[in-house]
Amino acid sequence: MNKYDISRLCLRCMRISDDNDICPFCGHNKIGEKTWQNALTPGTILNNKILIGNILGKGGYGITYIGFDLLLEYRVAIKEFFPEDLVTRAEDGLTLVVQDEVNSDAYEEETQAYLREARILAEYSKNPGIVSIKDLFYQNNTGYIVMEYLENGNLFKYVDNHGGWLPSDRALTLIEPIIDILGDLHQSGLIHRDVSPDNIMLDKDGSIKLIDFGGSRKNGAKSKQEFLGKWGFAPPEQMFSRISEQGPWTDIYGICSTLYYLCTGDIPQSAIEREDNDLITPINSYNIDLDPGIGESIMKGLSMKPEDRQQTIDELYFDLYSIRRTSKQSHAQEAVAERRVIVMDHDGRVWFGSYPMNELTPENITSDIECAEYDENNTAIVNEEKYYRLPVYKNAKSKESSNFLSGVFNLKHGRVKDGYKYFKYNAIPWRVVNDSKGRTTLISEYILDYLPFNGTTYLKYSDRDIVKVKTGIYWGDSKLRAWLNSAFINMAFSAQEKIKLHFTKISTPTSALDDRYTNDKVYIPSLDELYYGFDTSKDRIDRSKKNKDNVYCTAPISQYTAALPRDPDFVPCFGLRSRGQFSKDMSFLASEDCFGQLIGREGPENWMLNKRCGIRPVICVSSDSIKRIS
Repeated sequence: MNKYDISRLCLRCMRISDDNDICPFCGHNKIGEKTWQNALTPGTILNNKILIGNILGKGGYGITYIGFDLLLEYRVAIKEFFPEDLVTRAEDGLTLVVQDEVNSDAYEEETQAYLREARILAEYSKNPGIVSIKDLFYQNNTGYIVMEYLENGNLFKYVDNHGGWLPSDRALTLIEPIIDILGDLHQSGLIHRDVSPDNIMLDKDGSIKLIDFGGSRKNGAKSKQEFLGKWGFAPPEQMFSRISEQGPWTDIYGICSTLYYLCTGDIPQSAIEREDNDLITPINSYNIDLDPGIGESIMKGLSMKPEDRQQTIDELYFDLYSIRRTSKQSHAQEAVAERRVIVMDHDGRVWFGSYPMNELTPENITSDIECAEYDENNTAIVNEEKYYRLPVYKNAKSKESSNFLSGVFNLKHGRVKDGYKYFKYNAIPWRVVNDSKGRTTLISEYILDYLPFNGTTYLKYSDRDIVKVKTGIYWGDSKLRAWLNSAFINMAFSAQEKIKLHFTKISTPTSALDDRYTNDKVYIPSLDELYYGFDTSKDRIDRSKKNKDNVYCTAPISQYTAALPRDPDFVPCFGLRSRGQFSKDMSFLASEDCFGQLIGREGPENWMLNKRCGIRPVICVSSDSIKRIS
């Protein structure tokens, strides 16, 4: 990026425009503002490539700024290690200076703790629910962590923008991915110790990310570092630094206090205040639409004594998402559960979950469907059936503008809404691709959606720009993976159905000698899996069993997918998570470049990552959970 382009950047939101003073995107002055005297000045460039903007957040141990990578040209969040009790900023406005010699050892200890956070982020960033780390460097006598920038802010901001509190169903849906993430961390012996609304971020695609691992530690580890957590969200064993009493139940307190806040809009009474006089209002005392059993489970997680809380994430998950209802609710739930059971028909096709599949013809679009209350995901329930509406746009430039204002709008946006198409949710048909050791792997029979591999990075690139890309993004860091394991799961499966999904450890080749491993509930296939099978229990692929007929190389597209805006040269094909290109003999060459692979009518082809492609998900369930029709 040249100096001219840098001058076009807004230092508050890091978007480019030709406006000189006010940014048309965020509405603020483009030069940014230094909102804390010890912060870096907006416009500072670090590591010869990271442009610093305004402060996003500040804690006792660090300052987080919005930034812009001038080489790769995308927005980032950059966290500067700044323990304000130990250091100050030098006169040059850059270098950190320890306040006195007594603090030198303490500063060294805290710096090591900060570097530990970076290593934890790097280790777990393969999880789609944990913010990914892009870079780490040392400058100005301190450390900097460069992370992905999350567009929509934290849960505090989300709640403020939605009236100060959330319906309980929405709150439970938002917090569910965080419970999954913490389950993975706890299995590795790690506890986060800072679960709170300001450490749970939302990306533009609706995915949820957990951030700020500065207070995390190995369960049972001894450490001199005190980390008190956040007022109202940290349990007593943390607020009073009783480290020996901390464990998974410490994070469970943070989850339940966050749920309490989301459902009521009130921050729970702090553990310090409750120690002297416990006056926390039971959540079931609020006039909100919350199942009493779930309310009791939340209050159990807020117990002052660790032993009185749920002891594991699995126990909490069961309490929140598989809670027993009243007798009347139980009968209704049993009827719904019967319809949601995993069924295998006579043709070996498995039916599980639901997705907008079939378009409604005009004569079937009733006024009830048109006038229903559609949520932010454009879905609505009408007469116990679920529907999705797809906005339809027309090219505004193709018609003459009726007035000046509409002409200005057309020039800026290029399209206007021209109504909706309506789709009914139907059960998803799956095909069995592996059945071993009590686990059944399923691939969707249909192409269910149509997305790029990593939309926010590549979608705005022209073909000429993208071929210049020397490095790209593997499956583990892709936006597609994050979407499948957050937005897609919430769209396709009920809470009861999501419990049935298993995590699968999958490998993605990055070179001839190296694979990268991730754990996913939903993923897309690799070329090797389509050709040689999905048996993840085997260390080596049996290449003698190549699927010569390419049974899985063609797939029908749903009517919903066919209706999505798509590239002119679209053919019924679906993308693979493999990265690289094919040689003349069609052998796969793994590499990190601008290409992926897709399966089309003629077999494997190169997939330019700025192009949308068909999505054909893969999931895994217990074999004994599938009911075969006799």
